[in-house]
Amino acid sequence: MNRLVIFFLLILAAFGTALTAPQPPNIVVILVDDMGFSDIGCVMAARSSRLTSTRWRLRHYKHFNHEGGIATPLIVHWPDRVKTPGQLRQQPGHMVDILATCVDVAGAKYPAEFHGKPIEPMEGKSLLPAMEDKLIERDAIYWEHEGNATIREGDWKLVRLGRNGPWELYNLKTDRTELHDLASVQLERAAQLAA
Repeated sequence: MNRLVIFFLLILAAFGTALTAPQPPNIVVILVDDMGFSDIGCVMAARSSRLTSTRWRLRHYKHFNHEGGIATPLIVHWPDRVKTPGQLRQQPGHMVDILATCVDVAGAKYPAEFHGKPIEPMEGKSLLPAMEDKLIERDAIYWEHEGNATIREGDWKLVRLGRNGPWELYNLKTDRTELHDLASVQLERAAQLAA
């Protein structure tokens, strides 16, 4: 199986040129924009015609774990397997899923050791099922960034601002903008996710 996986992490706001030339069907191109907004970026973007209204409505910005700081596009071009180009998938993923996806797409096996030394196990889940419009099977996604923490399980998201901030609970299916904190109403669910 000969397959080339090309992964681009876009750290600039510009996406560059689109894939306009015909591509061989066994080449996989994955584009991710991890730029997010910063406090300076928000001010600059407010003056720019390049501002996207969707991201602007989401709460907070890069550095925080609310949707405005973490929701980024991921674009996959793979004629061999993505049979419905141009369609959106709504499943959450995380940057730790990229390695698992590349290993899966390449048909490779993640090694347990290198030169006789053990390698940490791979953490993410392959995004290949989402590319094929199937469910990614996982219990939860969780992470911490500079004291800001998040636990995402299905449509439920528990998020905290800073190491000592209170937990906030949101149902992202009904409240993607995170305006209605349900932590005081759904005490059991919040406690279960925080455990």
